Amino acid sequence: MDGLDINLIEWCGLGYLSEEDVEKIYNNTNDIDLIHRCSAADIEEERGPDIVRETDIYIQVFLHNGTDEELEALKAEVKEEFLEILNESK
Repeated sequence: MDGLDINLIEWCGLGYLSEEDVEKIYNNTNDIDLIHRCSAADIEEERGPDIVRETDIYIQVFLHNGTDEELEALKAEVKEEFLEILNESK
């Protein structure tokens, strides 16, 4: 499992990206690694039962304090990570 149940590109407000830009991003990172690099949140991974054709790793993202300001800070960090990857790949 490399991703979350949401589209982080849309969630952070980055707007439309071409398929080429999305490919550049995800050739360099995945959702979980990207959130790990952000200071506004933590990720908890939990193993579940081993069920055929289903993931056995469940991911939860936690804000430190759960405030709206912290959520907006996380969105800004995620957006900045995406932009940095795109700028490095030019």
